[in-house]
Amino acid sequence: TGAESETGAETDTGGDSDGDGGGEVGPSWVAGLVETGRVAVPSSVEGAAHLGELARLGDFVYVANSFAGVTALRLLPEGGLELSSAWTGVPDKPRCTTVAVHGPSATLYCATAAYGGYGVDGGGVTSYELAEPGSPLVREPLALVVEGAAVADLEVAGDALYLAAFDGGLLRAPIAGDGALGPAQMTALTGHVVAVVHAADRLACLDLDAGLLISDLGPSGPSEPRALLLDGPLLDVALDADRAAVALGSAGVALVDVDSEVPVELARVQPRCVAAAVALHGDALAVACLSGLLLYDLSVSPPVVRGFWPADQVLLDVLWTEGGPLVSDWGLVHRSRADLGGQVVLPDADRGRYVRPGESWTLRLANAGTEPLSVAAMGQGPAPLATLTIGAGSESDLSLPGSLSPKGDTVFVRLRTAEAKLADASPPVPRDIALLRRPTTADPLAGHPALGDPFPHLSVRASPSGDPFELPPPGTRARVVGFVDDCVAMWPQLRDLDWLAQRGLDPDGATVYTLSPRPLGLARFIAQWRLTHLVHLTHESPSGLLLLDGDSEVYGPTLYSDVLFLGQWPGGAHHPTDYIVDEQGIVGGIERVYRGAWPLRPVLPAPAQ
Repeated sequence: TGAESETGAETDTGGDSDGDGGGEVGPSWVAGLVETGRVAVPSSVEGAAHLGELARLGDFVYVANSFAGVTALRLLPEGGLELSSAWTGVPDKPRCTTVAVHGPSATLYCATAAYGGYGVDGGGVTSYELAEPGSPLVREPLALVVEGAAVADLEVAGDALYLAAFDGGLLRAPIAGDGALGPAQMTALTGHVVAVVHAADRLACLDLDAGLLISDLGPSGPSEPRALLLDGPLLDVALDADRAAVALGSAGVALVDVDSEVPVELARVQPRCVAAAVALHGDALAVACLSGLLLYDLSVSPPVVRGFWPADQVLLDVLWTEGGPLVSDWGLVHRSRADLGGQVVLPDADRGRYVRPGESWTLRLANAGTEPLSVAAMGQGPAPLATLTIGAGSESDLSLPGSLSPKGDTVFVRLRTAEAKLADASPPVPRDIALLRRPTTADPLAGHPALGDPFPHLSVRASPSGDPFELPPPGTRARVVGFVDDCVAMWPQLRDLDWLAQRGLDPDGATVYTLSPRPLGLARFIAQWRLTHLVHLTHESPSGLLLLDGDSEVYGPTLYSDVLFLGQWPGGAHHPTDYIVDEQGIVGGIERVYRGAWPLRPVLPAPAQ
């Protein structure tokens, strides 16, 4: 059955007994990942939720919520999830981009890798009291000050708090019985540390120079580490008794034997997405790509994909709970049931496309699974607009006519899996896709160009005092990335882009130009994440185009909002809207969710020889 939604697309409320969209999936199929709980976190006084790192204590999960402190959620039976506390607001509240929990003292610690935000910036740790675990209360706004160091990651191991402090190395602060922190001391890990995790008596860190570091934990801290260099941006690490999993962005996930004298890479799984976070649980590996969650079965060699669930916005962390993984999805938190005997029953797809007036839309769909997947695109009527069968592990294009009747300049369609005889009581939720059309009266040179349009002429500078020049430079392929350095959703993308640029692996052969309205903190941001292979720019108003925001001292000109941002296209945070421009200054690609080396769109053709 279907019902009319506010967007005008059909709302599918159950399985498809007729199997619209093509062949049957077979009676033995079950979904490898089924969503069992979902919470949309409301906005705080500081704006929309910015959900990142996850931590757990008992039946409660805590999410770093950036300017709004910490969000608390309760795990319910049968995979359920409910909101306990949306944010922890106090005047001059601490900023939280990383969290860790000390169970014996019921204390949560929070810190940030960002500067220039609200309250406590990089170098400070805030403690929260969890006597009422569903309602965290700030105990000490500055429980620990680390002079001159930002904090990329926190981890509690025993009665010690470990701080990954970028070029400040790995620090260790003792935890007292009441949760108070002693002074932070340098450990044997003195490099450029950006992530830390532990399991039992072992510690794993990611060092931007040395790679994966494995140490034994003793009463006074970690031993001298054993190192393994890994090719890829070092985004996240998970650890169990004898293995580590390292999320490497476009380079996939490395599975590493940490029981040997020297760590050894056992296998590399390569999803067609940007692996941002990982979780291990027995034979299960959960990979949170920016664009969706994948479930791998590690009991077979090579590992096999058993489930996929697309992101609503952008996935930044994953935590294993009873029954399956839980992910932070920027403004939402999802909990799923995992089945290693299951299959992929949903395609991966961008949430939108943006074309010129009168042109048709083409959606590139991906099937990460091991069986063909049949998909139907549904409009307002009962019959499919188009159908497609995607081969196992393949991508295929689905074409939709430009004659579709829009509401305004947007058409919403719904992708639905052919669910005939799907042996699961919870069929996958269909996906809404926004098909955008540039208004005929809109001048693309004044902003928001569509595919095939000329890109606006932007006036930019390499520094506030530098000479302005035109972006993109004539005759240059460019990816134009608007961002602010404190946007956590952008950090994995920028690190992945830098790695691709360093290796010459950008799929479009483009030079990456980042545009920031806040140049004063940019040098520090570039240094701490080692973003040295991108061209970093600040901007001023294109002539006659832009006005300043009312809060212009903070945000600068509205170049991103008024020229680049496509808010009608779902997915992603406010950032990114990336434009890929060819040598002639024509838009060849637009991305609202970053996909790294695996774009779901045609790449720019190879230059003529």
